[in-house]
Amino acid sequence: MVVGCDLTNERKGVTVMSFYDDDDDFEGNESEGIKQLRSAQKAATKRIKELESELDSFRSTERTRSVSDVLAARGLNSKIADLIPSDLRGSDDINRWLDERADVFAGVQSTPSQAQPDAHTPVVPPMNADRMQSILDQGEPVPGDESQLLAQIQAASSPAELNRLLFGSETGPSVY
Repeated sequence: MVVGCDLTNERKGVTVMSFYDDDDDFEGNESEGIKQLRSAQKAATKRIKELESELDSFRSTERTRSVSDVLAARGLNSKIADLIPSDLRGSDDINRWLDERADVFAGVQSTPSQAQPDAHTPVVPPMNADRMQSILDQGEPVPGDESQLLAQIQAASSPAELNRLLFGSETGPSVY
């Protein structure tokens, strides 16, 4: 005889019970706290998935930017970006990968519009550069320089001379 069990034969019309039969079935008796907890867990799981997809998007954008920056800095064609493995994230990894394959990309340069000017390219001076240089060589301040204007105001000996400096006429400002 086993304690807590009714071990009668089911064939004789008697049901058999064991220790593992549980009369308390909680599936239909879920409390409000459990329901709220499950809905909060579902919302958190959904939010985590959204944030992970956003993070993947940011990582992809950052990788694309770093690859294009490295290629531009080296003067290489931007089409090489398609050949760089996607597991390389930082500019150091990309530079190391390009250094390992430098012999492959040695003759591949960017188009002239993307190329950086080298040391042998002559710099074309701006228009009127010689006139600007002569003004600087003479030591004359640029017209409208505040230090020159301040010196002229301090050197003015009469009100008429001060009015001519400040207002362009000896009588001063016109009053209406």
